Amino acid sequence: MKKISKKKLIGLIASLAIAGSIGVSKYNRSHDFGGWIDEDGDCQNTRQEVLIRDAEAPPTLSEDGCKVIKGLWNDPYTGEIFTNPKDLDIDHLVPLKNAYISGADQWDKEKRVKYANYLGNDYHLIAVKASENRKKSDKGPEKYLPPKKDYQCQYVSDWTKVKNEWKLSINSEEAKTILKICNQEVVNY
Repeated sequence: MKKISKKKLIGLIASLAIAGSIGVSKYNRSHDFGGWIDEDGDCQNTRQEVLIRDAEAPPTLSEDGCKVIKGLWNDPYTGEIFTNPKDLDIDHLVPLKNAYISGADQWDKEKRVKYANYLGNDYHLIAVKASENRKKSDKGPEKYLPPKKDYQCQYVSDWTKVKNEWKLSINSEEAKTILKICNQEVVNY
């Protein structure tokens, strides 16, 4: 990974459309974004692909090779180690509802499904402790930050990259939080 300066992070934030908080009455997660898909047809859906990618060592797969049954994962949000994939959720770094109210409501279904299952980098979807992901829910960084302090700047930097890559808006509270968290740090990019 490359390093990103605070100046570059400010530039990324500045390139995002600033939007106020708006309510979404029509949001329906399963209808709007669908579920996990098997985009490459190898019998492993997106959840399984992320579990394989994020494992510290090659994980144990089911007999048919379609499902991860055991492995070793280090949750970046908490720093905890896990061996049972059932203890993990796959987190959309920018949650689906947040993406929806930040511009994804204007996308067609195909693009929303692509967003929900995007494997083009290692930060859009990540394996994290299930209860921590549920605690985060659909919150932005102004309302949720991972408890592992030394990961928070990386988290908000990755948040900004996702918003930028998908041309999603950011609200002023998100922007303020991101800059506050990464005040003097240089982060991985």
